[in-house]
Amino acid sequence: MVWAEEAGYELDYLTQHDLDADPGVLAGHACAIVVGHDEYWSWRMRDAVDRFVDGGGNIARFGGNFFWQVRITDDGGTQICYRDPAADPVTGTDDAHLVTTAWDYPPIGRPAAESMGLTGSSGVYVRYGCAAPRASGGYTVYRPGHWLFEGTDLYYGDVIGAAPIGIAAFELDSVEYTFRRGQPYPTFEDGAPENLEILAMCPAVASEEDRWAGTVPLGSGGPGESQGLRELTGRATGDDAPDWQYGSGMMAVFTRNGGTVVNTGTTEWVNGLVARDFFTEKITRNALDRLGG
Repeated sequence: MVWAEEAGYELDYLTQHDLDADPGVLAGHACAIVVGHDEYWSWRMRDAVDRFVDGGGNIARFGGNFFWQVRITDDGGTQICYRDPAADPVTGTDDAHLVTTAWDYPPIGRPAAESMGLTGSSGVYVRYGCAAPRASGGYTVYRPGHWLFEGTDLYYGDVIGAAPIGIAAFELDSVEYTFRRGQPYPTFEDGAPENLEILAMCPAVASEEDRWAGTVPLGSGGPGESQGLRELTGRATGDDAPDWQYGSGMMAVFTRNGGTVVNTGTTEWVNGLVARDFFTEKITRNALDRLGG
């Protein structure tokens, strides 16, 4: 937010917990900006954002890994997340939709992509330990004519924010997709909005072969977060070996009921702003100027 204030944008500040405590906290604003590693959201937080967009509000998300549902209790003093539905006491009750596991897994039934356009359940990691360790660290542009790229002089196939800047690194979001005539399109099997446009992409994985004997994170063969997520996915879907090791990170845009959601889909977007990268700054300005009024 330091960059935005120095650029002259007028901001009000709140936390995600404010969305849980006050469902109308976004009223009167043109655009809600989400930044960083916003991995944990409650049902009420999502309700507040969905209601805002359905009422014509806009979301500019410069963050990544939209993944887990949590519950907020004790007047905001406690955040609960079991991750494993079998351990959560609300499993099997009338409140089963509030189970604290990944949005895209049963028994929640509320795909993450419905709210943010993208989900953390497809690939996730880039340039992190054994996960796509030598990827470029940037996004490859596929729809340079979109308004989000206006004034950038970007072409199809250009890479923005690559290492050493690394805007596409650590944890990213995406949806299931296919290619037609050189352009990526959602398959819509994971709740992606019907008018979602995929603008840029990079490789992302859940894990890869560990050639460093556990000295770096995310070795696919042993214990660790990625292995645990694969086991959890298998229990949730009834599949012993879920086929989600490889995926992509994405930048995407969609509209719904008058509101627009821009999602850069990465926890490390701020790296481009810190480095004063022209493309990152111009894309951020395009989003805020159009969505914020």
